[in-house]
Amino acid sequence: MKVGVDRWFLKTQKCENRRLSVIFNYNLISSFSIFIDLAVGFVYDFISIKVLLKKTFNAYVLIVFSTNARNHFFEKNGKN
Repeated sequence: MKVGVDRWFLKTQKCENRRLSVIFNYNLISSFSIFIDLAVGFVYDFISIKVLLKKTFNAYVLIVFSTNARNHFFEKNGKN
């Protein structure tokens, strides 16, 4: 009887260890995929901000250039 109980205990213990191993591996993969998602999101946000800043800078340069050109044109033609 004792041998049968020990065998049953060992079998259940192996199953439990296997189950815990699967859960641990799943959690590890989930954590890794969340980390990858965050990294990709960060890179995407960084690129988006960079593009936004570049477009804003280009718009600023265009406004300054057109204002300077307009002022230069009016000064040259004697109008204010």
